[in-house]
Amino acid sequence: MFAIGAAVLVFVLVACPQSGGGPTKYVLTVQGVNCGTTPSGAVSVDPGVATSISALADAGHIMPGSGIWSVVSGTASIVSSTTVTLNYGDATIKATVP
Repeated sequence: MFAIGAAVLVFVLVACPQSGGGPTKYVLTVQGVNCGTTPSGAVSVDPGVATSISALADAGHIMPGSGIWSVVSGTASIVSSTTVTLNYGDATIKATVP
């Protein structure tokens, strides 16, 4: 026997953690040309959280006032040459000192 009437479907979305139980982390790779950087190499960062970055010119090179950081790959937001935030995945940034 079939009842005639309106049927209501309810979908419930459940967020499932990544394997390992924790939230997703992104890989930030930091490169330097004619300078040392902090951090250096590849580091794990939390999405949406600002990470401090700095560069120190090698001997014989002069650090410009700003504009030394660039995004090599991925998507990263660099703010005031002092922090970087990854919101959408892994990224590589580079500091270039003339």
